[in-house]
This record gives sequence, C-alpha cells and structure tokens, in this order.
Amino acid sequence: MAGCTSCPNGQETSTANDMCVCKAGWIKTFSASTFSNPTSCIQCAPGQTSSSERLFCIACPTNSTTTNLSTTCNCGINQILTFNSINAISGINSIAQGTCKTCDAGYYPSLDKSECLSCPQPELMVSVFRNDSSGYDCNCRTELGYQLTPMDGICLTVDEFSSFSLYLSHGYENILSSDLLTTSTATIFSDIFSLHFMKAYTKCHNQWDFNSCQTLSNLCVLQLYDESSQVCTAYQALAKSRKSRTKLYPDEPEGIPWLYYGLLTTESSLTTVTKVPNVTLDISATMESSTLNFVLASYTIDGKFLGLRNLSSEFQFCDSDQSWLQVGHNFNTSCTLNIFELADQNSTIETIFHDL
Repeated sequence: MAGCTSCPNGQETSTANDMCVCKAGWIKTFSASTFSNPTSCIQCAPGQTSSSERLFCIACPTNSTTTNLSTTCNCGINQILTFNSINAISGINSIAQGTCKTCDAGYYPSLDKSECLSCPQPELMVSVFRNDSSGYDCNCRTELGYQLTPMDGICLTVDEFSSFSLYLSHGYENILSSDLLTTSTATIFSDIFSLHFMKAYTKCHNQWDFNSCQTLSNLCVLQLYDESSQVCTAYQALAKSRKSRTKLYPDEPEGIPWLYYGLLTTESSLTTVTKVPNVTLDISATMESSTLNFVLASYTIDGKFLGLRNLSSEFQFCDSDQSWLQVGHNFNTSCTLNIFELADQNSTIETIFHDL
C-alpha cells in the first residue's frame, strides 16, 4: 500500500496536493539535461525573495528587509513588490532588483504581494488596510455620495439603499422551489440570485442599464413569474415606475423586458386579444409560404444580447422533422429521454434565455 512521503527541504505541497513545489523564498534549480524538470530548490540569500514562479531571486528594495525567513520583501501598506529587468546572472538562475509599488485606488495587494487585486467596483471604491489583521477592506467613496460600507460588493447611495432595503429584510438570496407533482415547496439559498440580484436591481433602477434590466427579468423567469417572489416583486415595482413603450401595447414598460399583461394598465386579456393583427393563412399554399416563422431573441443570465435567429430545433429534443411548423398541420411525437444524459450533453453550455 502506498504511503505519504515528505517533501524535500525547501519544498511544500502544491495547492492541488499532488506534487512538491519550492517554498516562497526558494527557487528551482535545474540540471543541464533536465532543464524542464527542476531537480531541487535552493534558498535565496538574505535580503532577497523569490519570484512567484520560483525561477529567480529578487533583491529587496533599499531600506526594505525580508520577513519570515526571506519569503517576503517588507513593502509598505497597499504596496506590492515589482521588479525591473534582470541585471545579474548566476548560472541558470538570475537575480532581479525589486521595487515597491503602491496599488491604485480601488485595488489592494494580493497575499503574496505580487499583484494588485481589484475591488468589486474599483472606480467607486478605495482599499483600506485593517490594523487588526493583514487584510484589506474595499470601502465605497463617500465623497461621491455613496454609503461607506458596500452591500454584496455593490456601492449604494442613500436613496438606492432605501429603495432596496425592502428586499434586504426579506432575504432576496432565498428562492422558493416548488415541486409541481407533489405541490410541496422549499426555500433554497441561490448563489445565482446572490450574485446577480442586487447589482441588476440597482443598475436597472438608477441607470436604466439594459443588461441589468434583462438580468432582473431573467431572474424573475427563473422563479416562474411568481409574483410573490422577491425578484418578481422588484421587477414589477420597476416596471410600474416606467411609462408605456408604445400606445399599441400599453403594458410594455419602457427600458425593461415585458413579462406581464395588465401590469401597467387594468386592461383585460379580451381587450389585448383584439389588438393582435389579423393574419390570413392559406393552408393550400406551397410548403414555403405555409410555414410559421418564429424568431428567437437570446440572452445570457447576465443580460447580454446574443442576437436573433430563426427557431429550429432548440425546443425539440425528440428526433423528428420540422413539419410541426407547418400551418394547419397536426403533429404528435414521443420519445424516451435520459434526463441525466441530456443534462450532461449540455453541461458546458451556459443557460440561455429565449424570447420567442
């Protein structure tokens, strides 16, 4: 039976725990015959640290010392260690001169201080070092009118927070899942709703951003248009605050997808039906002219428009012809599908939302 083996001196297990790699402050050494495969690790000299790839040592900047046994150059708060061109060669390994660089506003150093990481909204945020730890907080810029503390990584003004507070108190990340066969329900925490809802709502509400409004609509569709759900309640509130886009269809809100009839008006469904254009269909005509042409508008979950295309077999999982598109043509088909295989075939494809 195989057992565990300790990594050699100067090495530690990789993140995937499948191999030994050089520790911080150590660099790889190679033999002339196995340049692509390091044979061991050697420690950088005092006053030096190693590059993130562990290929060469970096001399710490002037007045900067290494800490933790040469693993990190001691740059200041909100600074990272960069290096210029390699200026000294020692065999295969090289030494570079390090420089401490301050991260821009809205960015903060990574744990190994090798790069500046972005705050969720760098243009609206500043990074602040926490004195009680080695981490950083991304705070919103109050001079721009935002509250200091972001909500789920989003900066909100006082008015925006007020408009969103209703959904905060009701747990917008929790969705209601229904079993249509047993009529049972369950409340489930959704990463998708947690990730998209607040950003979509605030940007749709305040900026009329089309992608955000589409995202909010997509989330309501995922709740099967349930008017009692938080996301559909938010959608309806925004839609009701908009004017009608056209006089012909007064229930179509401006700047946000149309999901409900009778939302902006009290128009009955019978009145709506009378506005459907009269179309004459000739079932005795040629095949070409007797085919119903449906057009799909497609979107990603985050509201990106993917384009228009004619409907083909997107909603047809059974192998069959397209005769169901013919006018006045009865069509019936059945097949047995393995839902797990079907899902596996589409596992690499993101969820697409269609407007027919």
